[in-house]
Amino acid sequence: MNTKPTFVILAAEDDEDDRFLLSEAFARHQPGCQLQFFQDGQQLLDALAEQETSPLPAVILLDLNMPVLNGLDTLKLLKADVRLRQVPVLMLTTSNRDEDIEQCYAAGANAYMTKPSTYSELARQLDCTLQYWLKTVQLPSGR
Repeated sequence: MNTKPTFVILAAEDDEDDRFLLSEAFARHQPGCQLQFFQDGQQLLDALAEQETSPLPAVILLDLNMPVLNGLDTLKLLKADVRLRQVPVLMLTTSNRDEDIEQCYAAGANAYMTKPSTYSELARQLDCTLQYWLKTVQLPSGR
């Protein structure tokens, strides 16, 4: 019996509609992934601190505009942490401003994606992105 690998994906996303669409896309198109949501960057960082001995997530998705701790500040803290800096962090946001894109890449984002306007585009975007990050590239071991 072949068991598909389970990849843990953490997502900091405060918008309820976007959370729903992401949940649906993962359930239908990414059965090998376990998606966990956090309302903001601080909740995500707190959860990672509590799970210090657990395996790291395969990927972290960050919205840019969130209350409490926004995506850019969360990204900076993730990349400053020796234990977490190798986890791919993908910005998934509504902003397509050049300034936001440049700041996120300067802070260490592995990818910056603008949220598509339709569910089918979101599912396609996630399929391509996760195929690359989970199955194509080789990341350091020990994660």
